[in-house]
Amino acid sequence: MSKSIVELYKQYLFGRVNAEIINRGKHIYIECRQCKDSITYESGMVFDISGSSLDDLLGEISQGNPVVAYVTTYYTEPIWMNYPFGPNLYNNHAVTLNGYDYYNHLVHVSDPISGSRWLDMFSFANIYNSRKYAVVVR
Repeated sequence: MSKSIVELYKQYLFGRVNAEIINRGKHIYIECRQCKDSITYESGMVFDISGSSLDDLLGEISQGNPVVAYVTTYYTEPIWMNYPFGPNLYNNHAVTLNGYDYYNHLVHVSDPISGSRWLDMFSFANIYNSRKYAVVVR
């Protein structure tokens, strides 16, 4: 049974599908190990939502849209450095925000460094709010 590219990519980001993402220039190829076929994705489903509040990010998640948020490694304070191309974060990092528990003030992230985990919502917001860079997969 073939899955739509949006559903497959969302399930990949939420960790529900065993798939490999292969970037081939302007195309992203998703090889789904649980599906009979593979799907090629061409741009048009990822949107820049930089500047959004944490509540806006949670609203996207409540609609089933995972959010890639730019934070810092290990959620530490931002460390700015000067590079030949200009100032940038030394400890720049990105995670997939894919769940929340508003009652207990927790957000769920898939972090390529520390894995899938729950974090204090306010600690996450403090680091996210230092730049407010994010994209959403719809």
